Amino acid sequence: MSLQFCIEACILFNIIIIGYTVIFLKNYFNLKNNSRKTPVSTMIVLGSGGHTTEMVRLVKNLPKNRYSPRNYVVADNDTMSKEKMKLIENNSTDSTLIEIPRSREVHQSFFTSIFTTLNAMLYCFKYNYIYQPELIICNGPGTCIPVCYSALILSWLMPWRRHGFGHIKIVYVESLARVTSLSLTGKLLLPTASLFIVQWPELYTKITGETLNSDPEGKELSETSKTPSQHQDQLKSRRIIFRDDLM
Repeated sequence: MSLQFCIEACILFNIIIIGYTVIFLKNYFNLKNNSRKTPVSTMIVLGSGGHTTEMVRLVKNLPKNRYSPRNYVVADNDTMSKEKMKLIENNSTDSTLIEIPRSREVHQSFFTSIFTTLNAMLYCFKYNYIYQPELIICNGPGTCIPVCYSALILSWLMPWRRHGFGHIKIVYVESLARVTSLSLTGKLLLPTASLFIVQWPELYTKITGETLNSDPEGKELSETSKTPSQHQDQLKSRRIIFRDDLM
């Protein structure tokens, strides 16, 4: 390997780093200083059964003029979710149904689900590239994993987009059925979600180490139960909130 090649490689590497830094700073200050006047391109993940029922309750009252277009992602064999989406949108012109292979079937082993999830992610890369969601709303089905992670990966690989460098927003609502422990999907999305909502105080306490006071609102936090390690994790605590009025 010649010295000239090494020098050229170093120069190219530095140009790439400088370019990414410039784009990052540009996107950061644009997002921070620019007041929102245009609708938010939204992707909504519908699971199956109870997950879909909960999501319908969450999104049926979304202001459609503010969250548009709305792209619904469902597993290709989930007939129920497809019907629910049609009922929610009532033939609206700014909504789309996206079908992807199911990430994990009921009772499927975790090992084989790795491969089915990767297969679903290939489809998600395509649809995230086409629709460029700025906001993803999901609540626990395995379909969330390829949707959210493919969107995050694309945002880093394509920083010149408005929401590059991980600026895409993910709102995750843990299922009402999860009282004291997170679902597998919740565990995988906890590090990446912009907003992580739990619906039981026991689960909130387990994740954050904070105890909810018994005030009328039920949402003020007590700092007395925090451990030293949890004090060092303030950023995560700010992303996690407790709401008991969603369903």
